[in-house]
Amino acid sequence: LHSFPTRRSSDLRGYFDGDGRLREVLAVGRDATARRRAEIELAHRTAERDTIYENSPSILIRLDLQGVVQSISPSCEESLGWRREEITGKGVTWLDHPDDREILDQVMSELAGGGETARLRHRVLAKDGRYRWMQTKLRRVKETLYSASVDITEMVEAEEALLREREFHETLFRTMSQGVVYQDANGEVMDANPAAERIFGYSRQQMIGQVMGDMIVPPLLRQRHHDGLARYVATGESHIISQRVEIEALH
Repeated sequence: LHSFPTRRSSDLRGYFDGDGRLREVLAVGRDATARRRAEIELAHRTAERDTIYENSPSILIRLDLQGVVQSISPSCEESLGWRREEITGKGVTWLDHPDDREILDQVMSELAGGGETARLRHRVLAKDGRYRWMQTKLRRVKETLYSASVDITEMVEAEEALLREREFHETLFRTMSQGVVYQDANGEVMDANPAAERIFGYSRQQMIGQVMGDMIVPPLLRQRHHDGLARYVATGESHIISQRVEIEALH
């Protein structure tokens, strides 16, 4: 909070007689406190905005409706390697990956046509020749577009690595010669591979949702099986899990 002393501005006007002698002075005063307060508050907000702009880890861009960069925050050099003067004054599309330009053109067209906001995930060319993934939000204010982009390359690469790992395990699951059956804590089948179908004589569709112990465990051993599963779920103690054992099963 700021304390503002009362400030006044005055206009003085003199009135003279026919001989040129000053007869009276009219003073008109105005209270300038509110104006001064507004000026100081505006200066503070401007300084705060500039501090955020200069230090934000996001890439902040101001563009016209044709996509020409008017200004860009210093973070572009840290994230992409480009200096601000290498980007300012140019159309932004030259930085985008060729496969992403269609969606970017569509977004720019929607904003130029009156849209207010847009979000997109796209790749941006870094100075080293590689592309970085960005999550970008754009907002239109009158005839100006404001863009904020966050580098999500590491997140995207992690997602892609996880997808590749899942695809690998799925391929292994479907092609291995050993029968594999996934069960939940209640013993209900969640999935089964083709080898399990051949070994137990049930199709995958027949097994999913059924209690595995009731399908393949012989009746004399069934209660022990259910008790052992319940003990493992409750305490983590097991006599056969993670061990190689040979047991009878129904077909």
